[in-house]
Amino acid sequence: MGTSSSSRIWRWRGFRFTARVKAHGVRFTLTVQARSRLRMDVSVTQSSRRAGSTATLTATLTDSGVPLVASVKVPSAITDPLGLGAVDMVDLVEHEPGVFAVDIPTAAGGVYRVLVRGSGMDLRGRSFTREELRTVAVWARGDDPSPVIIEPGGGGAST
Repeated sequence: MGTSSSSRIWRWRGFRFTARVKAHGVRFTLTVQARSRLRMDVSVTQSSRRAGSTATLTATLTDSGVPLVASVKVPSAITDPLGLGAVDMVDLVEHEPGVFAVDIPTAAGGVYRVLVRGSGMDLRGRSFTREELRTVAVWARGDDPSPVIIEPGGGGAST
């Protein structure tokens, strides 16, 4: 059986369209944006920036401003600053509706990478997952004021 003349015409038009796109590019652009009423806000507070202190990791999950309380889990993966690739998995504990927190001990100086993942069911019964990355920096003299530097040549003191 042969092909119909209409299918040959469409194939020819498709070929011409493809050739035109290759030669001149596409004549349109497409921008896609997605918005969600579900939010996960993550913050890290540090009592000190010295090694051996504790940082508090807090995650707040809301759907249209309403705290999510049922069937929500918020684990975090904490990567050590020593570069050994060790990752500690720590679950955040719910302290009040929709607010999850955990204390992170910072035994060694350096930068800790904390990946927080929130997952569960929203108010409409649909599953969700959110991720945020935070860092915690600690070092030997983390809380000391900046040193005063006196530049030679009469520049004066600067910090």
